[in-house]
Amino acid sequence: ESFFAGLDDQVSAVVVAANDKVTAAQKKTQQAKSKRIISSGTNLSPNGEKMKGKVQSIKSVNGNEVSSRARDVALISKTAANGGSKEKKTNVSKAAAAASKSVVSSAKKVLSNVRSSSIAKSCGKESKRIDDCGASKNKAKARTLSDAAKDQFREKKEKATNSVASAQAPKPVISPIAPTSVVKHCLFREDSSVLTPRPSCKVHFRNTDGLLTVVGKDDIDARLRRWDPFWKCLVDLTPCYEHVKSNDSYVFNPCRTSPILRCSDRKSGELLNSVAEVTFQLPANWENKAIITSGKGKAVRWGSQPEQKYQYTDGQRRLLLRMLPLKISQPKKGYPAQADCHLWPKGTFLQINGVPVPPHLIMQRKQQSHDLSEWKGMCAPLDLTPFISNPERKNVLSLVSHEIAPYAVQICLAEYRSPETLTKMLLSTDTIHFKSDIRLYRLSYQRSIDIAKQYVNGQTVVLDDDSDDDDAVSQTFQITCPISMTALGVPVRGSRCKHMQCVDLSHFLHTNSFPSGRRWKCVICDDFVSVDELVLCGLFERMVQKHGDEARDGRDKIEFRVDGSWILKPQEKKRGVSDYGAAQSDASAVSKRKK
Repeated sequence: ESFFAGLDDQVSAVVVAANDKVTAAQKKTQQAKSKRIISSGTNLSPNGEKMKGKVQSIKSVNGNEVSSRARDVALISKTAANGGSKEKKTNVSKAAAAASKSVVSSAKKVLSNVRSSSIAKSCGKESKRIDDCGASKNKAKARTLSDAAKDQFREKKEKATNSVASAQAPKPVISPIAPTSVVKHCLFREDSSVLTPRPSCKVHFRNTDGLLTVVGKDDIDARLRRWDPFWKCLVDLTPCYEHVKSNDSYVFNPCRTSPILRCSDRKSGELLNSVAEVTFQLPANWENKAIITSGKGKAVRWGSQPEQKYQYTDGQRRLLLRMLPLKISQPKKGYPAQADCHLWPKGTFLQINGVPVPPHLIMQRKQQSHDLSEWKGMCAPLDLTPFISNPERKNVLSLVSHEIAPYAVQICLAEYRSPETLTKMLLSTDTIHFKSDIRLYRLSYQRSIDIAKQYVNGQTVVLDDDSDDDDAVSQTFQITCPISMTALGVPVRGSRCKHMQCVDLSHFLHTNSFPSGRRWKCVICDDFVSVDELVLCGLFERMVQKHGDEARDGRDKIEFRVDGSWILKPQEKKRGVSDYGAAQSDASAVSKRKK
């Protein structure tokens, strides 16, 4: 009995050990992640399924053998327990030993088969897991790639938005440092160019009174860009603040006139009211800045006069001095209003590095003899290029005037754009070759028709309500330019104009390229029209395309009806000319056109 009890313990220990080894093999196979297992896992999946069937058959056969042998052992043990002779007992012990050996060997076979089946199962599971892992890895890789691409796109978008925002946003003023309030003085030589001459004098003023805020400076620059589009500012030498690299701060600079505190000469003190002293200097990399701003232009000839006064060639670069009142002045009664262009203070006297500028070179308002308080005339910017020999060193501009109102001062390196070039910029959509900040707004043909209908209805007064003839309601338009009296090329008008008649863009820019009393005034309604307010009319453009040749021969009247249709009106007969003479003139015009 003790022998068989020990035999049962051995069998159970072998089975437990077999189960432990099977679980350990499963854990090892689950933790395997090498390339060898990944490559072989795909091939093991069908073999593993075949081995599953073999293992199940082996299990059934070996299990039946073990169970039958175990039954024989049980029977032998029962007979031995019932007793018998010693020989029988020895035979039984021998048979039991043999049976135990066969049971152990069969158990080992079962254990090996179980191991193979567990390995096959684990290999099948591993192959499926590997396939799933491969698919999941591919998905994970795709997700990571898409996430990385999204992150890169998001970073690029953020950089682009930040760069656009930084370009559009005003320059930050970091720890602005205003100069300490100090009373300064400036010496001016005598001035005999006005009707009330004055001797040389010393003028005292406060330096902080000449400071200009960032908003005020931006407003002045916008006004100059709007009403003087022929000069494009490349480098501004009079910013309201400058960056100091030593302490990483911004220091404000004076760029406007200051009230005079006191004057050394009594007579001069009664005449003079404002003074300005501006220090300017071209930066070391000003040529690169100019190229970046507008591309390659003509080189600046410092110390040279233009070939003709106030006449410049396209792309020519000059150093300009321009001034504007901080507040737009309202016109007085009896005086015509003028556009918001460059305006000198009354009785301006200029000095550059202590040397007076000849008065005849400054185009400004003149004092009237009948009333010394009146100043009339045209104003034009001053070209400082002839007076500057070395622009990279510090130069001092000082001016004094009779004006009480404050004026802003701008000294800039500018490039001249001719009316022809400005016309191309307005009409072109190529932003690479034409780096312009202004574009011409175009009205479509249908939109122009609708506006013309409203205009005709507003201009027509119906006297007889019984008539139902809508064709009688019409308006006559002219397809020749009121400025040049030639056929329209590019028909434009102001966006705030109340009329439909257009002018030619090229002639409009030519007439406003020089100072005049009617500068930037509409020739039809006398309203001020800047370049950014011009619109191209699609209706007049279609009329010119269809009847441009007739307009050159004198037939320039178009009758526009309220229903939107329009026709070319017949040529009016001249007084004293017969029908035969009119026919002959028409025939000669046709023959000339054919030739």
